[in-house]
Amino acid sequence: LSAIGSGDAILSVTVTPLATGNLTEVLIKSGDRVKQGQVIARLDSDDQKVAADQARVALASAQEKVERNRKLGNAVSVAVLREAEFAEQAAELDLRKAELDLKRRDIVAPSQGIAGIITVHPGDYVTTSTPIAVIDDRSQILVDFWVPERFSNKISVGQEISASAIAIPGSEYSGVIHAIDNRVDEASRTLRVRARLDNPDDTLRA
Repeated sequence: LSAIGSGDAILSVTVTPLATGNLTEVLIKSGDRVKQGQVIARLDSDDQKVAADQARVALASAQEKVERNRKLGNAVSVAVLREAEFAEQAAELDLRKAELDLKRRDIVAPSQGIAGIITVHPGDYVTTSTPIAVIDDRSQILVDFWVPERFSNKISVGQEISASAIAIPGSEYSGVIHAIDNRVDEASRTLRVRARLDNPDDTLRA
């Protein structure tokens, strides 16, 4: 059985910011290989740094008040001590929130892969729906193709396949059947099949 298929990266992610603001840095360029968790861009964060510093000061003050009340012992009522402890817990939460807001000014890659064309630049105003980069993990390629209905009972997951790329004459890649659709298309009477090819040298593109 021969068929023509279309390949996709085994994992493709469009990276968007977790906050809005102006870009101050874009740390990657098109074609760069990135790691999971790597910072690829940064938003302006002056306000968030100030808020985090204020939260640290407030927490230190609350902790000092609790410690002072505990040292006073019976001279301070239980209600006053509990109120100070609640204030300390609230200050801790405020600091965690401020640090989270600051952390979200870094735009990180959620997965490893290769960056596509970068269309944003430092100074651009971005929102949580602005694409910063598309990262493709092309270590393996998933190839979707369609086979006639009469072959539906002769194909199974794990079967070996071979493929060649039009862009690379004479090429041959080995792989296996990765998944089979659960129904035959009523209009075309064909079955969708997905193969998985190893692409260690990154010669195949999605």
